[in-house]
Amino acid sequence: MLPLDWVSVSSIATMLMALATFFTLHQNRKQLNELKRQWKDMHDPKLIFSIISAEGMFHLKIKNIGQSVAFNIRFEICDSFIDKLLFEGIKEMLRSLSTNYLILNPNEERCYMLFPIHSQGTFTLFGERLSATIVEENIDKIIFEPIIIKGSYNNSFSINERFIIDNFINNSIKIDGEIVAQLKMISNILKEKI
Repeated sequence: MLPLDWVSVSSIATMLMALATFFTLHQNRKQLNELKRQWKDMHDPKLIFSIISAEGMFHLKIKNIGQSVAFNIRFEICDSFIDKLLFEGIKEMLRSLSTNYLILNPNEERCYMLFPIHSQGTFTLFGERLSATIVEENIDKIIFEPIIIKGSYNNSFSINERFIIDNFINNSIKIDGEIVAQLKMISNILKEKI
């Protein structure tokens, strides 16, 4: 029987342990990087653009659904959409968004008027008076016009949105909260008694 070379066995065992340690450290680094990425995704600001209807108008709504502040928000809406809007005051306001910076806290939102939902008789906004017919004709055209929004926020995130208003209003209804529903009911009762 040959004598065992303990020095060689010890060297091989040390090398295997070093390889196992290296592999473990590599796996730990990958897991740590994944945890950092997940934490960052959860805590970064996230802007969501949508169309809502309120107070007889369609509005562009921007909401920060992330868990941190969205700062240096700057965006512009494509001219092809803005040019089709009826009211010059709304056009100017939407164009000015590209020159201003916004800040949105977590769960904060901002809404910007776009155009009336429907009108009876005439509709006046920003001193401009338009007939219901003109408003209705414009609505029929503009709800299918693509809205393209480009911009950036937090000096590292980009905004690239494209949608049409019809995506948000087709076959949908707005459900008021309980308080609003109760206030409307009280208002209707008071109107009946007067």
